[in-house]
Amino acid sequence: MKRPLHRIYPDVVNLQQCPQAIQRRLAEILANVWKKIPERDFVAILNSMPDRVQVFIDAMWLYTKYL
Repeated sequence: MKRPLHRIYPDVVNLQQCPQAIQRRLAEILANVWKKIPERDFVAILNSMPDRVQVFIDAMWLYTKYL
């Protein structure tokens, strides 16, 4: 979600309100971004899970490129 978030809302890092207002605004923004992620992206992530898990196991539960 990070890439589409910054693409659609590049100024999100500049939110300057009280914490509760920022939380409400981020909830709105993230819900909007989530809806715009194409289904193919979710399918790609789902299909890559066996490889991701195996990399993690092979790394003996240490840092991997996926973390």
